[in-house]
Amino acid sequence: VAAVICTACQTVPSSHISKYVSDPGAQEQLLLLEDVILGVETFTLDSRAFINIQCGGEPIRFPPANDIAEYIRGAIETELSVAGLYEQDVPVFITGTVKRVELKFDGRVSSGAIGGTWIFDIELRSSNGRSMRVKAGRAYRTGFEVISCPEAARAFMPAVQKLIRTAVTQKEFRSLTRTNTAG
Repeated sequence: VAAVICTACQTVPSSHISKYVSDPGAQEQLLLLEDVILGVETFTLDSRAFINIQCGGEPIRFPPANDIAEYIRGAIETELSVAGLYEQDVPVFITGTVKRVELKFDGRVSSGAIGGTWIFDIELRSSNGRSMRVKAGRAYRTGFEVISCPEAARAFMPAVQKLIRTAVTQKEFRSLTRTNTAG
């Protein structure tokens, strides 16, 4: 009996958010930018930010030394680095403010599936004076199984990938990369 109990404990996935991995869709868009080198500096939570990442009383844990704002900052830095567009200490850099992060659980939907949706709203600012607001959401489904906190944690990183892909696809993003506000 003890062996069965221990085995069951080991198979229960944790509610840890995965380390960010670069998104091919974001890379495709970033590689279209020419003569761009950006830095990434501080990302913060707006003092009025709506943050709801509760999951049935179980905490969803970020990688060590990260919170939501730091995770998103690191994700943007990762995408720029992979695309060869990132350097520290450059004249043009991006900062950000997280306005909203919400985990909404969906009941049964028309397909009969159960799932949830991660919703993001951030503001990106460039040292050149330009800014843009990015809102994105990504739903995930769990089939007919009860929604679990580990499933919500697994869905977070792909949702951030979508957020960044949404940002770099918008024409306003290009204005953040210019060395002056005239471009």
